[in-house]
Amino acid sequence: MNKLALSTKLYASFTLQLAFIAGIGAVGFYSVTQVTNQYRRVVEVNVPKEKILVDLRMVQKDVVIAVRTAAGADTPAAVNEQAKALEESGARFEKASEKFESMELSETETKLWNGVKENWKPLMEVSTKIMSLSRSENADDHTKRDQMVKVDFDTARKNVRVPVEALKEFQTKDSEASNQSAQDSGNYSKTLMIISAAMGIFFGLFAAISLTRGINRNLNHITA
Repeated sequence: MNKLALSTKLYASFTLQLAFIAGIGAVGFYSVTQVTNQYRRVVEVNVPKEKILVDLRMVQKDVVIAVRTAAGADTPAAVNEQAKALEESGARFEKASEKFESMELSETETKLWNGVKENWKPLMEVSTKIMSLSRSENADDHTKRDQMVKVDFDTARKNVRVPVEALKEFQTKDSEASNQSAQDSGNYSKTLMIISAAMGIFFGLFAAISLTRGINRNLNHITA
């Protein structure tokens, strides 16, 4: 390098510095892009899914309230009111189902969601049957209704609740994984930026020392 002209050394030094600056900028851009993509996934995918699952849990609770209230109602009018509430819960489930299925689902999510749908129909059938028996004035029908509430309805309710809770747990873990991935990407990119900056400083100092020596050598040669 001592044999190179001073101008060549200057060009090489500035080119090297620009290369390191561009590298640091590229690493920074990569870091921001990775973190943004991960958090966008959380906001645009995980959060809407979790909201739907929370709504489904509320729908299940409303079904339980409607059925148990109807089973203890004294008049057909009161039963009809709860039957209407049950019908509304069914409509809310269909709306939530449509939204959930419109999203991109993993194989695990699809399997669990199919379990929810398969068990929702028996739950609504049992609930509707209980409503019908509650309207009857026959004591035997009321006895049968009470038995259905204790056995058939509770079983159907649990069959729906299990996959919904499993989906909720899956979404929670997926959100945590996305957050952790974003943090890891940020930390990795931060490390690369520190290393790149350190290398830039090192080579900058090396170039400065080399150029200073070259200039001093030339000045000494002229004044000699």
